[in-house]
Amino acid sequence: MVVMVIIIIMSSVVAVEMKPAITEARLSSACREIMSTLAYARSYAITNRTNTRVVFDDRENSIVVQYQAIDNDGGAEMIDLTTQSGRFRRMNSKIAVVGIEKSSTGVEDRAVNFTQFGRGEDAVITLKDQSGKHRQILLDSITGRCRIKVGE
Repeated sequence: MVVMVIIIIMSSVVAVEMKPAITEARLSSACREIMSTLAYARSYAITNRTNTRVVFDDRENSIVVQYQAIDNDGGAEMIDLTTQSGRFRRMNSKIAVVGIEKSSTGVEDRAVNFTQFGRGEDAVITLKDQSGKHRQILLDSITGRCRIKVGE
């Protein structure tokens, strides 16, 4: 019986200590998922010589890669990719994309664009979890590469 009490006490201490690590891992995982999606959109744009964009949907807390297709009238329309890496995906419900700021326009937009040459937009994507911690993903316009900026 004493052994059971000790095990229960130790388990509760470990569970309390693990909570910050779990929230940190959740936020880092969301950043990696978005960075992977951005890299895929850039790669798809270069490989298929078409413009792409990554769209962040607040209502469904999701991301999807779209590519530009030319319709029969010569107009361009954006179509969702159905590939494994570009398809519609829901993000973790405890993480939200709270802002996408583009320095070129200064306008808040819910999509990040890539040209057929792999150029992106100077953008800062801000993610926030329920506890208020946030991370920023910085996208370089020339290289189309991303990096994470940690914030409190």
